[in-house]
Amino acid sequence: LAIKVVDENADIRSELKNSFQEILVDEYQDTSDIQEKFISLISNNNVYMVGDIKQSIYRFRNANPYIFKEKYDTYRDTDKGLKIDLVQNFRSRDEVLNNINLLFDQFMDDEIGGADYKVSHRMVFGNDLYTKNNVSKQNYNLDVITYDEDSLDGLSKDEEEAFIIGNDIKNKFNSKYQVFDKNTKSLRDVCYDDFVILLDKSKNFDLYKKIFEYLGIPLTIIKESNLNKDNDILVIKSLLKLIVSIKNGEIDKYSFISVGRSYLSDLNDEEIYEYFVNNNYEESSLYKKCLPFVDIIDIMSPAMFLKKLLDDFNYEDSLLTIGNIKANRVREEYIFQLVSDYERDGNTIYDFINYLEEIFENEYDLKFNINTEVNNSCKIMTIHKSKGLEFPICYFAGFSSRFNIRELADKIMFDTKYGFV
Repeated sequence: LAIKVVDENADIRSELKNSFQEILVDEYQDTSDIQEKFISLISNNNVYMVGDIKQSIYRFRNANPYIFKEKYDTYRDTDKGLKIDLVQNFRSRDEVLNNINLLFDQFMDDEIGGADYKVSHRMVFGNDLYTKNNVSKQNYNLDVITYDEDSLDGLSKDEEEAFIIGNDIKNKFNSKYQVFDKNTKSLRDVCYDDFVILLDKSKNFDLYKKIFEYLGIPLTIIKESNLNKDNDILVIKSLLKLIVSIKNGEIDKYSFISVGRSYLSDLNDEEIYEYFVNNNYEESSLYKKCLPFVDIIDIMSPAMFLKKLLDDFNYEDSLLTIGNIKANRVREEYIFQLVSDYERDGNTIYDFINYLEEIFENEYDLKFNINTEVNNSCKIMTIHKSKGLEFPICYFAGFSSRFNIRELADKIMFDTKYGFV
């Protein structure tokens, strides 16, 4: 709608064009066609675009990296714009950059990947700290660790890789492998904080945690949690809905069953089934436990009400029965922050319940960190999460995973270049 208004109203478009002295677009390789259209309507030869086509990861959100490529090629070959290649890398060792260049030289060109890597995208070593100060004689080049699939001894590929990485870390740690410390500008013995394991997705994080515990290696999981995918948050939502339904005189049976089968209740499945069949929820211990909160729901602030509710239901103690207490407490703190924010905006507990309902029904992404930090520990995270971070020793695992080709099975596909297929 904004584009339509701007496009049709010359006065608005002219005013907007003159409103911006400079327009900076970051991560330009992930710009969509709609975003590019909007930028073109308000720009006035004053747009600075920063990006790297190698880092395009949002095509599933309609990002079109070829917008970046078209601009890059145009500015390279004509005087319609200025192209500046920022290829010097001040973060990584010379060996790392050489290895990466070696790989990308082989499989990225103007047709595949949208950039002629050999001609203009090779990274240049720029951090001479590594060469000025006590360079170790150790080999810091890329190391490819392999294993024989026929001799996994009952382990899965992921389990075997976790053991291989864990043992390699132990060997480096025990042999006092040398890494360069940027703070002291000198070599030192490696510590667990220096290691990171990068995976394409987080599904095997807990597997690595168990195997590393078995090997005696401390490991911190760095990941985000999504509010609408956590069962403990679902239980809180169901408990709130159950109390409101009791207040309104018509018990929400789904909420009753949800809470009844959770760690907050001592009811067994047979009892829950009997209450469901006979519709006599009022006789249950869960119903009686909820009754006092019916009387105070309208006279307490949302945050105070939620705190008293969870305290009286021994929520934190109950979390011990489902494990990973630290992560669950982080989620609890997050939901308290949400209800406090809602309260400050003048909303009631009913508004907050409706908000939680919308989150689950519409599958909104409400992400927050649930890191279980351990001092001096290895880290495990997704490649996407690692962007911008630095670690002396990185392991990339999970290469046996197949590419996601589910969209190829759709009856109808859409391509910005070829249209509908």
